[in-house]
Amino acid sequence: MKVRFILSFLAALFIAGNMIAIESTDRVERKLPIVLKGEVPTTTSRSLPVIPIDASISTDNNLVEIVFTASLGEVKILVDEQVQEVCQVTTPGQTTSFSIEGWAPGIYKLEFKVAGGGYVYGELVIE
Repeated sequence: MKVRFILSFLAALFIAGNMIAIESTDRVERKLPIVLKGEVPTTTSRSLPVIPIDASISTDNNLVEIVFTASLGEVKILVDEQVQEVCQVTTPGQTTSFSIEGWAPGIYKLEFKVAGGGYVYGELVIE
């Protein structure tokens, strides 16, 4: 009798834990990072090249979010050779974003062209 009670109690805890986990994942915004390659001239003294651009896809609101970690001047953001935005990056930590709402699933080429001579690119995968 005690064994049945203990097993029933453990099963109830397991079910309750799964319900809490499912509810909490609904509230978490998922961001899928975009792997970028290329070079941008910066004034850092590091031996390894650092790409001062971070990009990710926010699956909750269908946005491509971009964070610039260095001042780059004028940056053109292109997707499949179509200009999405031209922005002046004057401070580290500056952000921008553009919507991918209604875009067809597929692989798109995301490019960043810096007026100072840099070029960074990556694959924008929409599922």
